Formats: sequence, C-alpha cells, structure tokens
Amino acid sequence: MKLSNLSVLIIGIAFFTITACPISINSEMILNIHDNVPPVIEIFSPSENFPCANIVEIKGRVRDSGSNSQAGKVIKIGYEVPGFNIQGETVPERDGSFLFLFETITLGPRFTIKIWAYDWNNNRKENTISLYKIEKNGIPSFAAKSGNQQITLSWEDLPGTETYTLYYTTNRSLPGELNGNVLHDITSPLTLNNLKNGYAYIFQLKTKPKNGFTESSSDYLKVIPLSPQNLTPHARGEYQQITIEWNAIAGTDEFEVWRAYNMEGPYINLSGPIKGTRFIETNVKNNQWYYYKIKPALEGCITSHATGTQASPFPAKAQFMAMLAFGDQVDNILQDIKHVGSYLYIADKNSQFYVVDISQIQSPRLIQTINMPSACFEIDISGSYAYVANYLGGLQIIDIHDPENAFIAASVPIETAYGVAVSDSYAYVADFCGKLQVIDISNPLDPSILKPIDLPGSPYKVAVSGSYAYVVSKRAGLLIMDIKNPDSPKIVNSIETSSDCYNIAIQGNYAYIADACSGVIIVDIQNPESANKISTIPVLDYAFDIVVKDNFAYVAENNRGFQIINISNPSSAVVVDSIETNGVAEGIAVSNTHVFIAGGRAGLQIFDVSKPYYPSIEQEFEIKGNALFTTIHNSRLYVSQDFTIMQIFDMDSTVKENTINSDILYSAHHIAFTGPLAYIANRFSQFRIVNMDLKESPKSIQLLDYHEIKNPTKTVISGSYAYLADADGGLKIIDINQPESAYILRSIKTPNSALSVALKDHYAYVADSFDGMIVIDISNPFSLCLGKTVESTIGIRDMVISGDYAYAINYYEGLQIISLRNPESPEVIDTLSFDDYANGIDVSGFYAYIASGKSGLKIIDISDPDSAKIISTVSEIGDISSVSVSGHYAFVTNNRNKLFVINLLEI
Repeated sequence: MKLSNLSVLIIGIAFFTITACPISINSEMILNIHDNVPPVIEIFSPSENFPCANIVEIKGRVRDSGSNSQAGKVIKIGYEVPGFNIQGETVPERDGSFLFLFETITLGPRFTIKIWAYDWNNNRKENTISLYKIEKNGIPSFAAKSGNQQITLSWEDLPGTETYTLYYTTNRSLPGELNGNVLHDITSPLTLNNLKNGYAYIFQLKTKPKNGFTESSSDYLKVIPLSPQNLTPHARGEYQQITIEWNAIAGTDEFEVWRAYNMEGPYINLSGPIKGTRFIETNVKNNQWYYYKIKPALEGCITSHATGTQASPFPAKAQFMAMLAFGDQVDNILQDIKHVGSYLYIADKNSQFYVVDISQIQSPRLIQTINMPSACFEIDISGSYAYVANYLGGLQIIDIHDPENAFIAASVPIETAYGVAVSDSYAYVADFCGKLQVIDISNPLDPSILKPIDLPGSPYKVAVSGSYAYVVSKRAGLLIMDIKNPDSPKIVNSIETSSDCYNIAIQGNYAYIADACSGVIIVDIQNPESANKISTIPVLDYAFDIVVKDNFAYVAENNRGFQIINISNPSSAVVVDSIETNGVAEGIAVSNTHVFIAGGRAGLQIFDVSKPYYPSIEQEFEIKGNALFTTIHNSRLYVSQDFTIMQIFDMDSTVKENTINSDILYSAHHIAFTGPLAYIANRFSQFRIVNMDLKESPKSIQLLDYHEIKNPTKTVISGSYAYLADADGGLKIIDINQPESAYILRSIKTPNSALSVALKDHYAYVADSFDGMIVIDISNPFSLCLGKTVESTIGIRDMVISGDYAYAINYYEGLQIISLRNPESPEVIDTLSFDDYANGIDVSGFYAYIASGKSGLKIIDISDPDSAKIISTVSEIGDISSVSVSGHYAFVTNNRNKLFVINLLEI
C-alpha cells in the first residue's frame, strides 16, 4: 500500500519524536502543517492619496490569519518605494502593530509604497498605497482661524520632530530668520492675542528635527484677525438690484460677499473673490429680503455681521429737462454725443464740432464751435483729447484740455471715417470703404497710421474691449477681431444680423448692437472666438445708437425717441421705459442721472432719469410716546421714544408691531446697529450695547454711564469704533473691538453742542449746533484735534453723508447741501428754506426726505446737488418728528403719537 505524503510526514514526525524526545503531537501543529494562508496587513495611516509632507509615517497592524488569527506568527514586515532606493524592514510588536518612518526628499510628486510581510511558514502578503507630495509645503496640516484681535494656529505633529518654531510678520512681507517675529518651542494649538484687527499677519512654521531627519517648513499662511463688525456692509436697495458696500481694511483688497434669505442663514458665497469694497447684485426679486455678510477672501477668516435690505420695485422714469438749438437748425444735424464731467462733446453731420457746458444742467450753454473739414459721425474721448471720425476728413484729433478753447491738434487722412474707438495707445477707425484703420496715438500730436485691414461689407462703427475689436459692418454684421498685435489684426469670428448695424456697445461679457429695424441684439462674448447671439429686443423704430451703463441700455430710436432697457439679466432683457423726443434721436449719452440726446435738426435734448415720487399714506399705527428717532435694520423698524420703551415693527411682508418690553430699551434717543448688536444712546446719559437677537429677550452686554457720557445724541459705527456725538461732551470714540468690554478710547470737546456726527473716509463731521459743522481728522484715533469749522452752517442739527455731499438740516436755513470734495474745507453749495423747523432727515438714492415739522414730509430731488428742488410734500400727517426710508416706503412719526407708512409710488 502506498502512503500519502501527509501519512509519511506524520509517521516521520512520530518516529523523530520517539527517538529524539518525548514531545506529543497536538492540533496546532497539525494546523500549521496546512498553513498556506498569507498574513493580513492593515494600514491605519496614511490613507490612499494622502497629501504627505517631507516625512512619511506608516502605521498599521499585521496578523497571521493561518494561525487561528493569533498575532506573533508574522516573522517580519517591510516596505519599499519602487524606483527609489528607499526600503526597510522590522519585526512587528507582539500585538502585530508596526511603524515605518522615511523621508520623501528624493521622491517625485506621486509615488507608491509597497508593504510586505512573511509569516513563519514563509507565506508572503503585499499591499500598496499611493501618496502624493505637497511641493514647497513640508507641514501641510498647518492651518489658522481668525477671531476678534486673535488668531489660532494649529497643526498635526510631524514625525521626526523635536520642537516647532513660528515666524510671522505684520507688514505683509514674508517672515524668516531675519525678518519679523519668532516664537520658539511652541505646541499646537497656539493662540496669539491683542492683534490689530484688519491687518494681515503672515506665518511660517518650521521644525527642529530629531537626529537623522531633515528640517520641514510650511507654506506661508496669510490671516487677518477681525471683529464681526469690522466689515459689516451697508446694503442699498435699488431698482432690480442691491448695492453692497463695506469698509476697506489694511490686510487685503479681496473680499467675498455671502448672501442669505433670512438673517440666520444659510449663507452662500455669492461673489467669489472680488477686489474693492463694492458689489452689485442683480439677481433679486421684489418683496424679498436679502441679507449680506462680508469676509476677506482668505481661508480661516470670520465673516462680518449681516445687513438686510430689499430691492426697489420701480424702474427709472425719464422727464424732459432742457433743450439747446445750434444756429440754423435747417443746416445742423446732430449725429453723436459724448459726456465727460461738466461738458458734452457733440458731432454735427454738417461739419461742426460743439462743446457744451452743462454745469447748470437746466441751462446748457454752447461754449465752443469748431469748423471741421467734413461731416462728423462719431466721437471718442481719451484723456484730454477728442477723436472724431470726420468722414472724408479722416480722423481729427481735438485738444480739449481747456474745453472753452478746444482746437484741432492733429489729423490723419482716411478715405471714409465713420466710426472710432480708442484703446490704450491706438485709435481704431471704421472706414466705410471696407477697412479697419489702426492708428498709433501714443503721441496724439504726431499720430501714425499702421497697415489697414480689409473687411467685408461697409464698416460703420467699432468698439474695443480687452484684446478684441468689435466692428459692425453694413451687410456683414458683427466682425470680431483679435488685436493683440495692433499691427496685424485678424478676424476670428463673425455673426450675421438681420438688418444694418448702426452701433455697438460693450459691457462685461456682452456686446449690445443697435441693429436698425430689428432692434437691439445682445451677444455673449465671454469667449469672443465662439461668441453667439442670446437675445433680441424689438424697438419701435430704427435703433441708431446705444449706450450701456450699469444694468441699463439706452437706445436712440430715430423718430420714436429713446428706450431704456433693463439688462441685469442679458438673456431676458426687458424694456422699462420709452420716451419721445422732439425730432429724431440719432446719438445718445448717459450720466448717472441724465440722458443726453443728439436730436438731429432738433438740437440737444436733456432728460432726467432719476426717480421722482408721488407718495401716499398706506398704513397708520399708534405709538406709545413722543418719537425721537426711527431707524431700519434687517427688516425691522425701531422707533425710539422719550420716557418709554422702544417699539419694534416687523417689515418682512406687511408692517406689524413686534412688542418687546425691556427696560434696557427705555427712553432711547438714538440707535445704531452692526449685525445683532445695537448701540443705544439714551436720555439718561448712557451708552449701552445690546444684543438684539429677537429670538430671545434683548441682552445688555456693556454700559457706559453718566461718569463718562453726558448727553448722547447720535452714534455712527465704522469698523472697530463707535463715534458718539455727546451734546455736552463733544465727540467720543469708543473701541468696540470686544463689545462686552467696550471703552472710550478718546474724546475731543467741541465748542458748542455736538448734536450729530457723520463719517466719510478718515474724517468725522460733527454738527455742533450754533458753531456749525466741524471737521475732525480721525485717521489716528489716538491723536485728535479740531479742524475746519464751516461758519455758514451755524444752527446745524443733523446730517447724512451720501457720496461727496453732506445733507444737513439747520434751525435757520432748512436743508443745506455741503460739498465734501475738499474734505478739510467743506463748502455749502445749495440751500433750501422751509416753512418750519426740520426735525429729521434721511437720504436714499437721488432723494432727501425731510421731516419738516408742521409743513410735513418734503421729498427733495438731489440728483444735481448744486440745484436741489422740492418735488413733493405730504402735509396731511401733522407735526413730523422723524423719517426713515427703505425701498419704496417712508416711515414717518409725528408728535401726536402716530407712525405712518408712506408708499412712494412712481409717476
């Protein structure tokens, strides 16, 4: 009989046992004879595709699954990096755990680690893991989180490290051994306190390695400490858009705008990183509240408090204002018009170039006429020169340094110059004879023409944006040309149109074409070489000229005047107003508040496109006492009253009272907000900071009383400071970086009674009653001194700053409009007298709203601050004490304990 291999093996073991020593055969030995199962390797860290630093640490456990899952049967485990001379092996611990360390200095950006193990029976197991190395960042876990005057840094311990050293700077330069501050022997997490809010801190973390390892350095980390109120925005509701503005900070000029539909959130990043301190949102609906927060466009920075507002539901309406004829109107045919500052520059098809002074908008004045060689078809302005497409006269360059003495400075011969656009050092001229002419105007007094480019059709007008020129050509549509090399432009795309293109305007990623009888064609030019039409807006007559400004396109329509088109959503643009003109409308120009029409033989016509109102009372409420002040914040109206508790009204849909009884809201004279925090000045010589989160009762978090405050009247918040007008104590600057421990940083006594304060840039303007407006430089809050006093403002009570102007109410003068263009020396430029004292003021858009005692609510057009005018009065609501405006509503209180909601309807 033939024995099996197993039988032979067992007999052999038995014989050996009998003859060698008395060891019995057990079940485990039998199982081991069958062990052909490889070990099991578990890798705890790192994970697959982990971003590693200069040192890799591999942690795991191995067990011999062929030995009743008992550990200790694996005789060795090792690793290697294929393609590199990096490898090692060890014996696992009794529990099967193992750890490997090795450096990645010589490795590429991606690599694979092979981990293998052998059990006692020589069974082998192999696992692999792929990792990638972060270039120039030896400590990838290094992170930061900012707070109010503090930054917290954290990191995961790096293998092979003895201690850590932190380098940092506060002046936006990169830190290092010889630059900035150094902290040795630090541990994670590390919090730095007493930092300057709004300033950039740049950090780098380095290791002190253990013997045998290399030093590791993190990438540079930029962080900005902030308080939630530092960047709290001001949100202004306008027609189909909301404008959000916030304070600049020293640490960065890049921010993110976050938006939500209620104050609690959730907030989304609306803008992505943007430069500047202003953002316009156009994707808005009427009757919807929107809430905004601002944060620096950096990781680890906190967001500001929220501010809410609504969009205005009414479009701009145009009103005829003025007209100016030019000589014999039979011979004059105004063709094109451009607006710069206080001047209009007008092209006449009858060989004239006009300069018109519009500093007095209702009385335009012709100040210069230049006879031109041929018909003038289009003008472009660059610097102190006007470039005129002068038909057979070519390109005429006119010096307008002194508009009243403008003159032709140079000429360039071109066969038939119809259109011109200037960009950088070049003028691009549409030559009707089938060419684009490019002219070097780096020296406007000595221009030189480059090689002309042949084009299809009859080029009529041209616009330039970035590295592309957009030529509208009769019978050829839109031609898009690459002008990166102005010496040799080339056509990269063309788009057919259904009519004759007369003009083109570019804004952002869109081109707007005045295409004669087919209307306005909107073209998406985000990628000019694959541009495409996205919509067409029909017109009433021929579209001759088009200008785009902000969210509106203004179209000159020959015999039917002009149209205003809302282009906030270019794919679904809509006409919001159509205005008839006297005669034809061939050229159009636009300022912030006016439309200027080159009206052929009818001459120049000027229209006001701001928003006058006809108000009507919509709701009426009883209030508890004599109202001192009203303010609007995050869809709530706060009515502060003398010797009673402030009343709060919700404004989300319909106005309704939201009663909150709290002694800390008693006898408030004025209230200002940043996010949920209210800064309340009351009648009892107190300045109180209150958390007004209305889900709970208001909570006082800080109080400054009569020991430091005498007679507080008004507070303005800017960044980390509250500026308090204290009638008996002058101007006080309160540090509110940490609101719960706010304190008076500096005071400056004014000569009389500081009744109000307003801020612009780094100046505080104090309404000092019978001493008038006082200017105080607050660029350094630690060093204050009284500046210029505007004597003509004696009797000033309150004021609001909008743009470059202060709008002040005065005991004796009524409304005074004060120019702040020279901030250290303000100047009264206009005054409107009233029948009664003015008790309150608010400004929204181009209108000032005055609570004018018994004479009622006065609505004043301030679109031209030099010539403000009253356009409406609501007199049936009694002795008015205060006014606040939000969207198309004014909230007015009177001295008979009434609150009125006034709907400011459009004409």
